Amino acid sequence: MKINFNISTSNLERLKEWKIKNFREVFKQWNVNFSRGMAGLFNNKGRLMTKEGPSWVPLEPKYKERKKQFTDGGTLVWTGKLADSFRQENGAEHIYNENDFYAEFGSKNKLAKYHQYGTKRIPARQIIFNSPSRNKAFVRILEEYIYSKLKSLGINIPQQ
Repeated sequence: MKINFNISTSNLERLKEWKIKNFREVFKQWNVNFSRGMAGLFNNKGRLMTKEGPSWVPLEPKYKERKKQFTDGGTLVWTGKLADSFRQENGAEHIYNENDFYAEFGSKNKLAKYHQYGTKRIPARQIIFNSPSRNKAFVRILEEYIYSKLKSLGINIPQQ
């Protein structure tokens, strides 16, 4: 389960003028932001923030009681490995790959796809979804990076 990001290089000549050879710094910051957001997602049972994202379908009462014998009974948490695979940036199951203009983030944990899409017996509880707050944060990080590159060239553009 992963998210892929590409930054278009169709205007590469302009990027060279701005001394932007890659976006690795941006991707690293996005990965940190993504990991922190995923921590919020698991803490808020399906929402990146208290008002954003679909709430996960509650557990069936019978299953919730059985699960309490082994865990705190929380939705989508049994051992915590799935949550950790998204939250722990350097964890064994965390996906983070990058090159100059491409990055992907996510989890290698085999349970991720079952929770994302559901099964015959398990309702889908989305882990990755379109997030306006995450998108806004990613745009801000990208803008700050570009502004800093332009500023280093003596070009000052007022930030909004």
